[in-house]
Amino acid sequence: MEAEQHLENQEKQTAEKNLPSSPAAVPAAKSQRRSRGKWALFALRLFIAARMIGIGLSKFVAQETVYDENGVPATVRRYAFENYQGVPADFLEKLATDPLFPQWLLEYFSLLLGPMLVGMGACVLLGAKLKWSLLILALLLAAMTFGLALVSPDAPAPVFDLLAIAAAFYLTEKTEK
Repeated sequence: MEAEQHLENQEKQTAEKNLPSSPAAVPAAKSQRRSRGKWALFALRLFIAARMIGIGLSKFVAQETVYDENGVPATVRRYAFENYQGVPADFLEKLATDPLFPQWLLEYFSLLLGPMLVGMGACVLLGAKLKWSLLILALLLAAMTFGLALVSPDAPAPVFDLLAIAAAFYLTEKTEK
């Protein structure tokens, strides 16, 4: 019985110590939490932007094998607009035969995928129209996941990227207030 009372007294003392000493301390604590949320959002923005810009730029790359003077092969990656391929040819071929994915939509999607990923990644990095940029990226990833599921149902979905976007949405709402 005495042990329980002693424990209750300790809990009360701990609770009293954690109470703000003045009403001004409450907004300061909220401001500090909001500041931590802004840093977390910034880290997520960096991650999402790096992923999306990297994926978008990979649509503009062509690999070729070159040989040095000794005949040793080396793979060289060249980035150029003429190398652009939004959706890989074999993947495009498989999707073209699937009745659930309209052909006209596939052409536009393939044409716009790389530039949209780079552009929206840059917007997320800069924080420009952040909610809209995140929404567009989420829709692009959902469309990519849908196409991937049609062609290869066992392939892994970009779950981590979608979770990062969802977390960024949440932190955007929390840090605006």
